[in-house]
Amino acid sequence: MKKLIIIAAALLCLASCAKVEKQQTVESSAISFKVVNYLQQTKAPTAYTGDAFGVFAYWTATDWATDGDANRYMTNDKVVQSPDYAPEGEWGPVSARYWTKTGKLTFAAYSPYTDGAGQGFSAVPSFSKAKGFEFKDFTISANSNVDLMVADLAKDKTKNDPEYMVSGNKDGVPILFRHVLSRIAFRFATVENPNPNVEDTQIIIHSVTIKGIKDNGDYTQNNDPVWAGQTGNASYDFNPATGGDITVNPGDEGQGTDVDSRILLPQTLTEGGQQIEISYTIRTKYESNPEWAEEDVTATADLVTDEVPSWDPNMSLVYTITIDPVSKDPILFDPAVAEWESVATGALTL
Repeated sequence: MKKLIIIAAALLCLASCAKVEKQQTVESSAISFKVVNYLQQTKAPTAYTGDAFGVFAYWTATDWATDGDANRYMTNDKVVQSPDYAPEGEWGPVSARYWTKTGKLTFAAYSPYTDGAGQGFSAVPSFSKAKGFEFKDFTISANSNVDLMVADLAKDKTKNDPEYMVSGNKDGVPILFRHVLSRIAFRFATVENPNPNVEDTQIIIHSVTIKGIKDNGDYTQNNDPVWAGQTGNASYDFNPATGGDITVNPGDEGQGTDVDSRILLPQTLTEGGQQIEISYTIRTKYESNPEWAEEDVTATADLVTDEVPSWDPNMSLVYTITIDPVSKDPILFDPAVAEWESVATGALTL
């Protein structure tokens, strides 16, 4: 026993004489985001210019593939562009969050942010590893043009990094947004007038309306298809960019005149289902008549075509509508003389 006491005392002496190293202080690093989006995979991403977006984050001891969504770290945190994160105004949560000392973080983001009301949302979105984002009962408002997007998972991150180099953004969690709705636009053009007797023609577009459009549905990110249960029978106006009539002149074929686009719900198109109604005036001036001859026209057509059987997520579609202002059927005459009507014979006395 005496021997054990001596050894213990010796150990205590060594411990008291040992040099004590000062522990290195590691400052906490705030989580920031670097946001980009893209229109098509073949195009370079462009800087995100939207409003606040929402983020869910998960801590994993090993990695996302192994541990999944068992340990949530952020729940629908509102991310804004703020000078609080950097002089340039980087993107970060309204309530700052910091990188963990151990493990890894995986981030899921959607745009625009909602707390459960407005912008088409009926509730706060949910997220899980199995289903991804879920937007239940999402509605396209008649007076809004919401660009609904979800981002690729930013998996197994341990710090802010510069993976996506986008002008104006510093290091941060890379958030690559993808559109989940469809963008629809219309372009109007006229054909060259082959009639040599027509001096000039114009098409004046008054209104462009689409009808029979489904405006409500459920989105599940990991499903195929991602949209299901679309319902509704809505109409949407596509007003000219000028806010009034637009004039389409001959020779615009291949260029045309555009009206403003709208972001709408992806859906399968059917004959007699989704249709476009166009109200326009044809103005024609013949060489023999200096005055404009005007004709008001309302035309309706199905939006489904062989090339476009449906509106798909992330589809930016432009329908080009070519109008021939002059009929190809010339005006012809079929002259005839009616027979004389029988009359009574009369006598005159001079």
